[in-house]
Formats: sequence, structure tokens, C-alpha cells
Amino acid sequence: MPKSRSSSRGSFDGKTLAVISYKGYKVEKKLGEGAFGIVYKATNRQGQLFAVKVIDLNKMDTSTREKYLPREISTLIDCRHENLIRVYDIFRCNYKVSASG
Repeated sequence: MPKSRSSSRGSFDGKTLAVISYKGYKVEKKLGEGAFGIVYKATNRQGQLFAVKVIDLNKMDTSTREKYLPREISTLIDCRHENLIRVYDIFRCNYKVSASG
């Protein structure tokens, strides 16, 4: 079983930590939580701030996961407006929300 690291940042297994690191992000702290996931403050290698949204696919029904989520992500990628958060990157990895996180 891969080791995981727990903190206010949640609990990430070894593969997830490797993906996050490879993509150049460092998760700093939890900012908020919604019905389908958690938003974290993160920085990249250049020190720029990012919001990282970790979506729990297990909390979604099949229709939402397979039909609506890809459509929503595609729309967000294409949107450019000063009042919208821009999507810079998308990747899939294992993630487990810790009891304390």
C-alpha cells in the first residue's frame, strides 16, 4: 500500500504526490470545501499562486461524472474573462480526504 501524507492539505498517496510534484505544484493549505471537492491554495515552481480544485468523482452520480463534468470542464477551459478563474491544467490522480483535512 502506498504511503500517504496527512495535514491541513489533505491526504495524498505516493502516486498523487508524484503527479502534483511533476506538474510543478506545491499544495499550501485548504481554502474551502463544496459538495464535490476541496479547493487548495498552491504555488508553482515560479512561486505563482494557484487555486487547485480536487474533485471527488465518487461523490457524483454516473450521469454527472460522464456527461456534465466533461462538458463543464471543456467550457471552463475555453472561457476567458477577468471575473472567471482560468483553468491552466487538469490531471487525474488518487486522492483521499483526511478526517482532519
